[in-house]
Amino acid sequence: ENSIRRKSSLTSLDSKSKTSLTGKKGSNESVDSNAGKICTFPGYGACGLANLGNTCYANSAIQCISYMPLLRSYLLSAQYKANGDLNKDNPLGTGGKLLEEFAELLRIIWSGKFGERSPTRFRIQLGKQRTQFSGADQQDAQELLNYMLDVLHEDSNKVKKKPFVEALEDDWVKKNSLPRVGEEAWRRFLRRNQSIMADVAMG
Repeated sequence: ENSIRRKSSLTSLDSKSKTSLTGKKGSNESVDSNAGKICTFPGYGACGLANLGNTCYANSAIQCISYMPLLRSYLLSAQYKANGDLNKDNPLGTGGKLLEEFAELLRIIWSGKFGERSPTRFRIQLGKQRTQFSGADQQDAQELLNYMLDVLHEDSNKVKKKPFVEALEDDWVKKNSLPRVGEEAWRRFLRRNQSIMADVAMG
């Protein structure tokens, strides 16, 4: 008897679930592919990314960057806008376009509302900025990861006009200790590069 009641209860729940997803009980009408894919895991960030062709390499790289906590906090809180960090004139970046699109994707992933989403808008912007990643073919995840980290750096680079910085002279390098050389190289690097990425992923 208990088994029958349990089965009846599950059938009722399943029927209600189908009704809520389609908007009409028993309806065969097509619905949004993302509809009903609710985040069923506790906590935020448990959101998968649907493949748009053979793009698992891209989704893997996106998820990796998504789990850099300091960078994530910076993007989700839009500090790049509040601090005036968004560098739209840097020829080495994307004019801030890819950073803003990536930040929007992170807001979806970390909203706690979805179990799966399609990163369509981000993929379109990525393809515009780097045609290598515009198609649905398999690419190298590390190449995309390196590109994304570099773009996020340049799009948030606080140094609007990069000064010319001379390289370390070989003779000076030979005469000084390795820590001293590293310290001077980093000091010169920061004259041209000051961003969230320089703070959390460089040096």
